[in-house]
Amino acid sequence: MNWQDILYILFAVFFGYLPYKVLQKKSPRGLKDITLKTSLFLMVWFLLFSLLLLLQIYKPTIDLSLGPLGIFLFTTLVWIFVPLIVPRYRNYPKKFLDSGKKLYIGELNPKTYYLKYFEVVFQQVKFIYLLEVVLGGLSIWEKLLSFTIIIVIIHLGNLFFLPIKETLFFTLLSLPMAAVFGILITQGYLLFTASLHLWFYLLYSVAPWLGKDKS
Repeated sequence: MNWQDILYILFAVFFGYLPYKVLQKKSPRGLKDITLKTSLFLMVWFLLFSLLLLLQIYKPTIDLSLGPLGIFLFTTLVWIFVPLIVPRYRNYPKKFLDSGKKLYIGELNPKTYYLKYFEVVFQQVKFIYLLEVVLGGLSIWEKLLSFTIIIVIIHLGNLFFLPIKETLFFTLLSLPMAAVFGILITQGYLLFTASLHLWFYLLYSVAPWLGKDKS
């Protein structure tokens, strides 16, 4: 491991997430109340730092064949249309979503829902940078173990910004996620892991709208 690579990703993660996390912490409702202008700024911000990381990877191992690319494009289209269609046919789950800092994408408000898309892309680029650059010199098992530990630590950092139950929920999920994502990304399937990541949040956000908690 090269300290220069470690410092670079620490720089990218810290400043990449800084405005996002500050806003998440600042408001009692988290990111639910940000303006469209702020949301667009954060989307561009995540995209910029994703590119800063991606451009530092020499020949990133990414399978761009029809299968992974098609799944990713289909997932993106679904992600675009969900906040435009679901609220039109389902009632707003007020009791669930208005209770504290629930994950902001649950409201299916396009200005914040699309923001999550770019944040997930940033996460995925961060993952491939970790695996191919920071941990690139390790054996596959050392790489996967180190990757899993790093991901768990990152998720535990949400204790400073999110409720304890929500943080622990995502931290526990990060254990199998890190193992699966680590294996797939090292095989070149970054677009597939990005799709899985997006589908998880899509289903998580749509679930309250399909339940009995409506008003």
